[in-house]
Amino acid sequence: MRIYYFSGASFPSPEARSVHVIKMCEAFGKAGHDVTLFAMGSPYLDPDAVFKAYDVTGSFTLSLSHDVKLPLLSGYKRMRHIAEKMKALGAPDMVYGRDPIALALFSPQQVRVVFEASQVPQHKAEYVAISRLIKRPGFCGIIALSDALKQIYLKKYPSLRPEQIFVAHDAADIPHNISGTALPVQSLKGREEAPKIGYAGTLHQGKGLSMILRIAPLLPDYDFHVVGGSKEELARIRKNTPPANVIFYGYRPHAEVAGYLKAFDIVLAPYQHQALIKTGKNISRWISPMKVFEYMAACKPIIASDLQILREFLTHEQNALLMTVGDPLAWVEAIKRLHHDPELCQRLSENAFADLKKNFTWDMRVKTILDFASGKRSSITGTKAA
Repeated sequence: MRIYYFSGASFPSPEARSVHVIKMCEAFGKAGHDVTLFAMGSPYLDPDAVFKAYDVTGSFTLSLSHDVKLPLLSGYKRMRHIAEKMKALGAPDMVYGRDPIALALFSPQQVRVVFEASQVPQHKAEYVAISRLIKRPGFCGIIALSDALKQIYLKKYPSLRPEQIFVAHDAADIPHNISGTALPVQSLKGREEAPKIGYAGTLHQGKGLSMILRIAPLLPDYDFHVVGGSKEELARIRKNTPPANVIFYGYRPHAEVAGYLKAFDIVLAPYQHQALIKTGKNISRWISPMKVFEYMAACKPIIASDLQILREFLTHEQNALLMTVGDPLAWVEAIKRLHHDPELCQRLSENAFADLKKNFTWDMRVKTILDFASGKRSSITGTKAA
């Protein structure tokens, strides 16, 4: 099947969206489909360099284009590129993606179209584009990253039926080269003998850094390793003199992240009730954080915030410890408990890894989505109970 993926993403990019998109395209390609990914970026960029940075195989075609940075022409060049490329390649069998405007503009009326919703519509143009997609003869449905997001879409679009929205959480690869990419413990910064508590992800407000900065002074014998963040973000943080046992690595190419995770003893996902993305939008109600699935894939004990959205795939004392949001003392006790209980660490890690292999790999995600798009799978089975 020929699949065109309209992403709205940029490459290369530090944003989790770019990882999600490129991993999905790889999984579609590995499933035997002819996939073209339309994204923003320099058309002169070597695709192999992009594949290497994200640790993906060349199982799909990457089609990049620049955009025009003028308000009235924003998106024009990208849309023209898509139109010209589609004309050259021919009609697809299915159009898929996270860019509702491109989907509405370029999906042939009778061709199957699937919209992946990672957040609520950001402006009127997106809202209208999604409304038009729903009316298409080829409309197969919407993929929502969480059940909470599904419920929001059902309220925003009364014409949608529940069975037209399939819940498919984020995912992660089972690291195929983890032994080769894992950093030797001595290559991490900090004290070799100190327990290594890790975090990998953005440093946007509400994603967890503020909690780590509150926890670290209460555990001076532990080192906290933070992977992620731009140079500008790190400069602002260092102006406020963070605790000496918090170590920052900045943004690292996605292909390197698995190695850092493997070198940590415990990993944290301390989301707050207000988790903001770069645009300032609060996504705490519907997030499906990719980093948690990557923690599961690394087979590390996870401590995460006890948020309803995370309970869609994490269970306290079974595959993670879920702690009260905003209570640093509870997090301190959880870290100490794991450090002094290796059997608990092993049980949580192994259960999380088993859950990941069964339900949350990119290959499994693509399979269930394609089954849904072809009418073989009920929307209900996209939840945690799958």
